[in-house]
Amino acid sequence: MFLVGENIVHPLYGAGVIASIETREFVGATNEYYIVELLFRNEVIMVPRAQAITLGVRNIICMEKAAEVKKVLSIPCKCTNPNWNKRYKENMDRLRTGDVIEVAYVVRDLSDREKIKGLSARERKMLTSAIKILVSELACVHKSDFNETKNLVKDLLHENAVVLK
Repeated sequence: MFLVGENIVHPLYGAGVIASIETREFVGATNEYYIVELLFRNEVIMVPRAQAITLGVRNIICMEKAAEVKKVLSIPCKCTNPNWNKRYKENMDRLRTGDVIEVAYVVRDLSDREKIKGLSARERKMLTSAIKILVSELACVHKSDFNETKNLVKDLLHENAVVLK
């Protein structure tokens, strides 16, 4: 499992560091929890230790995988589903996998869609969340500033848009 001080990624919250492992009573049951301080957000989450893997919590990616993510962001988007309900479900399923490559595809595809046709309010919220998750992990991998990494992601997406025109 994970150790105190280890950098991890929660699929719905992004990168964080395990601050402690504590035993807490919740709804009559006593369980161990990872206390995770989210990086680049002023938030702390509790993750049940026994369900961490099932929930998709994982170690941060390596530099090679980060290069793969950047490649995904810089490749033009193929066709996305024109029906926003189906597109939303597909993208939500991708995010729930916790796979950083899938998150990168969501960021790329929704960013492209936003430039071309615009997004629904729910998709815009999803895009914002996916960017935070992706950027927090990349910033952690590169040991860089969140805003600096966010600008790098925006630049990669912008280069992608230039290819489309």
